[in-house]
Amino acid sequence: MLCETLNKLSGSLFCQAGYLKLTSHTKHIMPKLSLPHWHTTEQVCNILLALPATQHNRALYELVWLFDYDNPQDIPESKAQLDTLRLLWHDPRFQGLENIKLWLKEVLYSGDDNGSWLALQPEVEILIDVLHPETCGEYGEHGGMRHSATTLEPFVARMIARNTENTRYTARCCLYWSETLRRQRPDWDEWLKNEIRQLHEK
Repeated sequence: MLCETLNKLSGSLFCQAGYLKLTSHTKHIMPKLSLPHWHTTEQVCNILLALPATQHNRALYELVWLFDYDNPQDIPESKAQLDTLRLLWHDPRFQGLENIKLWLKEVLYSGDDNGSWLALQPEVEILIDVLHPETCGEYGEHGGMRHSATTLEPFVARMIARNTENTRYTARCCLYWSETLRRQRPDWDEWLKNEIRQLHEK
């Protein structure tokens, strides 16, 4: 059974492409950067560019929680986060940073029915091979947990067909969280099991 196979793996390796989510936590912990609050994408970009490139990923971790709710333009957090997410993953200086996944997660979970997963799909498909694997995994997991098999099937088909590390990872995450789709597509259920076996053997 799939569950028995998955239980043999440690942590969240079940849908990883050789990346362990624990990796970033086992590295040395960077000190807090004490960054300012923000409410526009331009402010986020300026804050990042004022820092050494080695601190950009840490800064993204802090900035996602530093939205200025009292901003004079009364910009809502959800819009600011979405605009900033798009700036970050379209900019070659930032798009490969792991903590973009936190911005994506905030956008996707800002409302269960906000349509962000489908709205972002064209951009994800264009950018997927330059994004950090964890950003791709976040997108795949959300899709598998929150969307129907009918919605997921064409996306997963394209991910499997493209057959790159990031597209396979995304497809694995979708399938792992969508038991309905695995039942409807036993060939993909077998594909997922094979992917997991290969990860376990690494």
